[in-house]
Amino acid sequence: MRSTSIEALFFVLLFAASARAMPMAWEGTLSFEFISGIEEAAIVGSGVAEVDASSGAALRSLAIAGGVTGNVTVPVTDPELAASFPSVMASVTLGTGTLSPFQPPAPFGVPQLERAQLPIRGLLRMCFLFDGCFVGPVLRLTRNLGGTGVGVGGLLTIGAGTSTVNISIEAAPWTVATATLPVRTEAGATIAIPRAGFVHGPLSFAGSTARDGGALQLVTPIAVTSQDGQPFASFAVFSLRLIPEPGPLVLLFAGVLGMLVLAKTRGP
Repeated sequence: MRSTSIEALFFVLLFAASARAMPMAWEGTLSFEFISGIEEAAIVGSGVAEVDASSGAALRSLAIAGGVTGNVTVPVTDPELAASFPSVMASVTLGTGTLSPFQPPAPFGVPQLERAQLPIRGLLRMCFLFDGCFVGPVLRLTRNLGGTGVGVGGLLTIGAGTSTVNISIEAAPWTVATATLPVRTEAGATIAIPRAGFVHGPLSFAGSTARDGGALQLVTPIAVTSQDGQPFASFAVFSLRLIPEPGPLVLLFAGVLGMLVLAKTRGP
């Protein structure tokens, strides 16, 4: 009788865990991939996400609350641009948001996201003459507490109406499919540059993304327009991987399972 009751408790707890979102640890990188003339700026971080896997190992939604923050300065590789702006500094903090839906499973393709707002707060700064960025144009990545900007959508403008600085940035939500960035060429034409994201499990199937080792790559374009070309034009890329973390519920499962094994060993 004791064994039966312990088995019942174990399966009730197992069903309850599978019917709601579960916290899972993650590690990842937030990077800015500039179209030309500037090296990639990358910041590493980690945190805990709420993973909705109520349909099993398939990922339905992912809630992120920060986890990446920092400053990074990268050199400008374009000789003409580097004469005035030798480096670029990024000072950023990942915001809070929920990304969904990732299902139904799509082993041979990736769906677009509908709830795809995850703001990147902070700024990009062109360092004028010196790497320390004491002087130079500043491009703020969000406004209205992150309600508009990179990772959300909308238009940001600095220096509007002035004769010295006039930079606009058109932002967009995240996607795990393919984002496109319109870039103006020296001849005055506009071309679309693609950048793809992905979502898959440890065995490369989208239906197992919510397992340990599941990986996502989210992409959002940063389309920049200024009187001096597009020095800031880039893709923001957020890559993360779910990693094992023995939380309280996992330890509870282990304890109940141990009791079940002990009861079966002792017999009636």
